[in-house]
Amino acid sequence: MKTLWGRSRVAYLPSLVLWLATIVYLTTAWSYNADARLFPLLIGAVLFVLLPLDILSIADTPLGARLRGLLNPGAALPNSDESDAQPMRRQAVALAFVFGFAGLLIVIGVLAAIPLYVVASVKFLGRRSWWLSLATGAILGLFTYLLFVVALGIELYPGALFAKL
Repeated sequence: MKTLWGRSRVAYLPSLVLWLATIVYLTTAWSYNADARLFPLLIGAVLFVLLPLDILSIADTPLGARLRGLLNPGAALPNSDESDAQPMRRQAVALAFVFGFAGLLIVIGVLAAIPLYVVASVKFLGRRSWWLSLATGAILGLFTYLLFVVALGIELYPGALFAKL
């Protein structure tokens, strides 16, 4: 089987096909009126940038290894006996985080739950520093607020705790 940058060419196909679909998506969205195209263009622009990075990160090259480490820090962690011996435990913990996030959404709402979930995930699942975890949570929380509340004018669910009675 033919290879490209140390990997089978087939390994690159999903990201390449999605990137080409993103170009079609962006081209189509551009024809919408200004209000209707805002959200599709935001999503499309992010995909347009991230998918080529994904393609490069698949490569078995020094650049690919560095990108994998930056884009998916968990993939760069060395395999340890603990993670290999307990894959079900790690999956159960990750699933518990998702259920916890769903519970947070219901109780405290979207704008409070997203930063808390991100901080907890980056710190405990990603094993990163508190500084990086808090910064990531704050940036994503602010982005969520600016995108949905400010730019799109969408009132997000406030949660049962903060709902107007």
